[in-house]
Amino acid sequence: MLTLEKSSVKEGQESVGIIKEEKEEEEQEEEGEKKKKRKKKKKKKKKKKKKKKKKKKKKKKKKNRMRDMRDKEKRRMRMGKWTRRKESLSSDYVLLGHGRRQMFIKE
Repeated sequence: MLTLEKSSVKEGQESVGIIKEEKEEEEQEEEGEKKKKRKKKKKKKKKKKKKKKKKKKKKKKKKNRMRDMRDKEKRRMRMGKWTRRKESLSSDYVLLGHGRRQMFIKE
């Protein structure tokens, strides 16, 4: 009778141990999945940030190019003023806006 009780207790303990192990394995799997999801999310966020940075850089480059164009145009304007003074005064310039000029000859 004593041996049967011992064996039943041992069997019970073993089954409890097996259940604990299974739970631990499941928890580890869930943790692994969560880690994977987190990593994927982080990667996506990083990619988005990189894209945003690239877009910002492109925009800045475009802005600088536009500024350079304006500076060139202003330089041309200044040079144009000198050449206009040297040219005849009979012809006039019409301002089109944004520093652009067009020669307008009076009839």
